[in-house]
Amino acid sequence: MFYKKPYLEHFELVAVNRIYVLEKMSADDVEVRFELADGTTLNRIYTIIEYSELMIRPPRVII
Repeated sequence: MFYKKPYLEHFELVAVNRIYVLEKMSADDVEVRFELADGTTLNRIYTIIEYSELMIRPPRVII
């Protein structure tokens, strides 16, 4: 899986090394951390259903 990372006037594809849940925000939401190959970390909030779909059928590129 790759992350489409903005860089100046274009984008770079950076590999995602690890994905894990930081915390359960509510009954339906989780905070997820993506660790990228360049050392960057991204925190995103997903519903439980969105997160399970991400793990079952991971996209090639996340935006």
